[in-house]
Amino acid sequence: MIGPLVHSSLLRRGAAVVAVGADGEDVTGSGLHAAAAGLAARLRAAGAGPGAAVAIALPQTVGQVAALVAVLYTGADFVFVDPDQPPARNADFMAAVRPACVLGGAAGRAAEVFAGCEAEHLPVQPPLPGAVPDAEPSFTPSGYFVQTSGTTGRPKVLRVDGRALENRLRWGQGVYPLGLDDVVLSTSRPGFDFYVWELLAPLVFGAKLVLTSRLEAASAKDLLDRCVAEKATAVHFFPRMLDEFSALAAASPGGLALRWVFSGGAALPVDTLATARSALPGAVVLNQYGPAECCVDVTFLDCRTWNGGNGTSRTGTVPIGRPIDGTSVRVVDAMLRPVPPGTTGEILIGGIAAETTRVVSGQDASRPAFVALEEGGTTRTVYRTGDYGHVDEAGLLHYSGRQDTQFKINGARVDLSEVAAAVRGIDGVGDCHVYPAESGTGEVALGVVIESAELTKSECRRRLAGALPLFMVPTRIDVVERLPRTPKLEIDVAGLREMFPARGIDRARGGAPATAAPRRDGADTARTRPGAARIRPASLAEQRLIGMRQAEGRPPHQTVANHLRIRGELDLPRLEHAFRELVARHPMLRTTYAFHGDRLMAVEHERPAPDAVEIRSTTGVRDEEVLRAFVQEEFEREILRFCDPDRHSTVRAVVYRHAPDLFSLLLVLDHIAVDERSKAMLQSELAVLYRGDGAGLPAAVPYDPARLAQEFPPAREIPELVACASPPPPRILPSPDPVADPAAFTADTVRFDFGPDAPERVGRVCGRLKCTRFEFLIATFFRALKHYGGQDDVALLVPVDSRNTVEDFEAVGFFQNLMPLRSRIPADADLATVIADSKHGVRAALAYRDFPIDRVIAQFRDDSVTQARRNPIWQMLFTYSSDGVDANWRLEGLDVQDVPMWRGEVGLELHIELSDTPAGLTGSLDFARGALDNAAATRIGALWTRAVHWALEEAEALTPVR
Repeated sequence: MIGPLVHSSLLRRGAAVVAVGADGEDVTGSGLHAAAAGLAARLRAAGAGPGAAVAIALPQTVGQVAALVAVLYTGADFVFVDPDQPPARNADFMAAVRPACVLGGAAGRAAEVFAGCEAEHLPVQPPLPGAVPDAEPSFTPSGYFVQTSGTTGRPKVLRVDGRALENRLRWGQGVYPLGLDDVVLSTSRPGFDFYVWELLAPLVFGAKLVLTSRLEAASAKDLLDRCVAEKATAVHFFPRMLDEFSALAAASPGGLALRWVFSGGAALPVDTLATARSALPGAVVLNQYGPAECCVDVTFLDCRTWNGGNGTSRTGTVPIGRPIDGTSVRVVDAMLRPVPPGTTGEILIGGIAAETTRVVSGQDASRPAFVALEEGGTTRTVYRTGDYGHVDEAGLLHYSGRQDTQFKINGARVDLSEVAAAVRGIDGVGDCHVYPAESGTGEVALGVVIESAELTKSECRRRLAGALPLFMVPTRIDVVERLPRTPKLEIDVAGLREMFPARGIDRARGGAPATAAPRRDGADTARTRPGAARIRPASLAEQRLIGMRQAEGRPPHQTVANHLRIRGELDLPRLEHAFRELVARHPMLRTTYAFHGDRLMAVEHERPAPDAVEIRSTTGVRDEEVLRAFVQEEFEREILRFCDPDRHSTVRAVVYRHAPDLFSLLLVLDHIAVDERSKAMLQSELAVLYRGDGAGLPAAVPYDPARLAQEFPPAREIPELVACASPPPPRILPSPDPVADPAAFTADTVRFDFGPDAPERVGRVCGRLKCTRFEFLIATFFRALKHYGGQDDVALLVPVDSRNTVEDFEAVGFFQNLMPLRSRIPADADLATVIADSKHGVRAALAYRDFPIDRVIAQFRDDSVTQARRNPIWQMLFTYSSDGVDANWRLEGLDVQDVPMWRGEVGLELHIELSDTPAGLTGSLDFARGALDNAAATRIGALWTRAVHWALEEAEALTPVR
């Protein structure tokens, strides 16, 4: 109802001046209505109305205001075209919006913008003498289009819904009401979303609107003079301009009538607020925050209610307050779970704006900003801002900045904002831009461009050395008299790149907790000295596992753990040395992961974390069950260490000395560092290193993603994959929601044995049936599963090794993919059919064993399934082991026994583990308690045991075995 509100407001004010252009021309309420009504009639005739868009390409005059009101009368969406933007950028904007009509922009520089636009151009003219045409305003609230920076390398175009705009206007009027005696001075450019409020609020609620030119808006002195001349009562400033304006106002007190001062567009420093309060004692300062995606503002703080800090501002900036009406704001972790007060996390926005805004173009498909979040049984759309903050004890939201301002230098964390604060604290410095860049050695170096008319480079360096640790002092310092600025008065980084092309100045992107910056060509960075790190792009397998961890409801780390009980005279110093040598041999054991922009990078550290191995003493307890429970509890605590971004290792060993001849070795490895083959290699090497024969080991082969397949055709171009995955199989197990019920994936286990003679019997019949042991055993499990679920169509996942070269078979790393297998034959089919079905399925699957499972899940799913983990293929994992890796731990002169450990949580509904060794054929079912109970899992185990013995007996009966 924005159009009707403006309509009634203008008619009510009649002959009173309602708007003044930047050129000084004014217009009355009746005059503005007459001009807008005539234009609205022509717009409607040209096709404008609800669902259409109208571009306004006019200077900041009363003509622009008339154009806006006319569009509001029609109910169409409006689009301000900023003439100061490059024509090519505006042309792309118009190509995305596709307006039905264009007001202005038919000649001069603006004509380039609409050269390829088929919209009708209409001039904005003063009303003709005589009756005002009928202009019944539309009751459809007009939305608007806005262009903002995007992460894809091109601007992002958004449509903000009229309902969100109306909510924002009504909320604002309730908090800082405008009336007939108010004057709003507009200081924003048409391309900035706050300009929408600056124009609409006075038009809707009866205040006088005063527009300013681009040059006026860039000068604090001109804005002060205009405020005094127009008796402005409300004005918006970017924080830096507020600082300059306040300083001038303090130097020439009197003449100002300001009641409301808005700050937004950047973090408001505490010192700037203090200056404004002192210089503008009659004004209320309101600090506002909101991305363009969510309609101007989503939070605010009436600074009268804030005590100026009192220990609550650890960022040096003013809180951004609480959400406006119709909006929710929360701070979440990487899995979008709420974090406690005081904890920094990503700011998430919900409510009417997040739910109704539409991204027209420029969306980053790899990381959508608008995501569905399920809470309390209801799914809502929320906006991931990429901004970070925390909520204090008073419930106020604080803005902390972007995650990508943190880097590491020589192993120490450096936040660019801290360096910038030190630079700005030097007397004679106006402002600065601190940036990370690649040094000549491939490591991160800091650079800074300083705004100062007094200081030299050497003087700046000397003063910084007295204020910062040496590693935080920028190595590249440039001093300029004035920093280039954008229309928002932010530092123009693109302008700095042009001024200093050799410096590599760029916006900090990524936030990799590393000591080296990735090269732009993706190549490896050479390691040059102790403490440096080598950066490489993550392999597809690594990306897959990290992506799984980031899914809602998934644990942030997946670990492989062993509890080794050691009896005998263990040489602790020798074991510690052997373990450190083992980690030093294999880069994957010293690799951590972080995002550089939207790209996942592997950071290979020069040295392992200092705590990669630790020796502890316990109380001397020798009872085996007590020790087992103790080490299990320790394991649960050790997992938390793998969430620490400062880690330099993906492995940790803790030795517990219970008695002089009794020890426990808890070995925890991040699953991304090892698979079963890698683990076997580490077993063998640790034994050699402990024996003291490490010099005889061959050089370790590094993990190299370049040896792995990186490009794949679409899944639907692989016939074997289509046959296996399409259409999706029916669900056989319940699929609980880990977000709504975090305990749903708490693990439980059922173990069983197929009998002492099973391994030998399986070997004999497989030879006669011409199938592998794996094909025989998985065929029997499919049969058991069909009888359990009462359906003939079942599917599961099987881990498969994706090593392809001789070097890969000698490397420690994560080479594992998951391969879907499916059976659709009747549950009671004869043995020949069962074995033939299994052989066909397993061997056909070799055609797609390298194909990334995450792409399979994404490309073969029911459209109603919105979460990957709810895909029926993504329910069961079948793991087969024939080498008994965990039974092969050896240390010279010692009795080493692997003690089984239990999982606290499973990743899927059911994990089937089968151990097929000469010692026995045993199975275990690790299941999610939200999907199965103990009785159901026990039944599956019994059905499988029965199926194995049925197959053995059938095979032995058909083909006598000697």
